[in-house]
Amino acid sequence: MSATATIYVDDWSSRCPHCGAQTLPQALTHDRVSGWLPGPGCGALFTAIASGERPVHPDVLAELRPDLPVADTYIDPAARS
Repeated sequence: MSATATIYVDDWSSRCPHCGAQTLPQALTHDRVSGWLPGPGCGALFTAIASGERPVHPDVLAELRPDLPVADTYIDPAARS
């Protein structure tokens, strides 16, 4: 049975936290590593989507992957005191 993972999406990249390698944001499973050095992925099944190191608004994440629940919260910088 494959591992499950939350796909992490930033402004310009996305990665699998199970193995740390890049992946395509549309991938259902991490079957291939994307980027400069493509190769086989770890096979993790993506079960949620979340912001990576840079905040991505939940509405953007939901639009990018409507099939997955959004797993984190985004704090609007304008709302911070």
